[in-house]
Amino acid sequence: MADRDSAALIDALRIEPEGSGGHGRSRRIFWALGLIVLGAAASFVLFGRTTAHPAQEAKPPAALPAASVSPPVLDGSFQAAGYVVARRKATVAAEVSGRLVDVNVEEGDRVVAGQVLARLNDKDAHQRRSISQSDLAAEEKALEEDQADNKAARQNLERVERLHREKLVTDDAFETARLNVERLQAKEEYESLKVAGARNTLALTESYLGQHTIRAPFAGVVVQRTAQRGEYISPSSAAGAFTRTGLCTIVDPTSIEGEVDVNEVYIHRIRIGQPVSATLNAYPNWQISGRVLAIVPTADRDTATVKVRIRFDQLDDRMLPDMGLRVTFPAGQ
Repeated sequence: MADRDSAALIDALRIEPEGSGGHGRSRRIFWALGLIVLGAAASFVLFGRTTAHPAQEAKPPAALPAASVSPPVLDGSFQAAGYVVARRKATVAAEVSGRLVDVNVEEGDRVVAGQVLARLNDKDAHQRRSISQSDLAAEEKALEEDQADNKAARQNLERVERLHREKLVTDDAFETARLNVERLQAKEEYESLKVAGARNTLALTESYLGQHTIRAPFAGVVVQRTAQRGEYISPSSAAGAFTRTGLCTIVDPTSIEGEVDVNEVYIHRIRIGQPVSATLNAYPNWQISGRVLAIVPTADRDTATVKVRIRFDQLDDRMLPDMGLRVTFPAGQ
């Protein structure tokens, strides 16, 4: 199409020889000029707006970080969203690997610190402790014999020394008695070290036996149980893909608090101890009073928010970990 237009334009501008008719030539010149004007106008429409003023090129607005906060209302207060959290929460696991032979807890059970939650198969641990107890008893018996021999050798040395002063025994006899005391003293000290070692070994085997009993680290509520009787559990997953690494999860209900993400543009309006009002997504008509407990001293660059911890004035069983929460920060506080 462009080639035909160019050919028509060139043909229109061609100068006709004299006598070829002036009227036709004038008409072609007129059409050629019209084509030039139309081409210039089309070029301006298509390209003029983007090239004439590059500095004023319209750009789409940059996407603002998504912040979990509502805009301030007419009274100047603002809201922030977050969750109910438990500051004291632990997944209870065994210190040693073994098969569960007894599990004493279920979800929802309340436990006290030190309560037995489960037991592992401990037959091997009991045998180790029995061996250690026998070894300790044997070493203590040997120490008693060495102590008796050492006592007798000292009494003999005192007698020989008295006779030696009276010139009734030779120097060799006295030296032999003295060396015998030193030898038995060293033997007694060596046996004392063996007894101490046996006692340490027994303590280790008793500790190993105790690790087969899983106890609650603190008082709380069992919110999840992940292992059943008969399953093999281990402190780590290195024992195999079918090995459990935890028995249950315990939450301390007295450590319940709120965590909300506040847009950084409002953080200057928050202070420690500031009173707030909170509502749970599950109970939107329940107003919960609280105060600002802490402002975490770091911001999230992706969301442009700062985490703020909220302490509730009164705890309630309806406050469950990971529940959705909205906190209202009043104006002028």
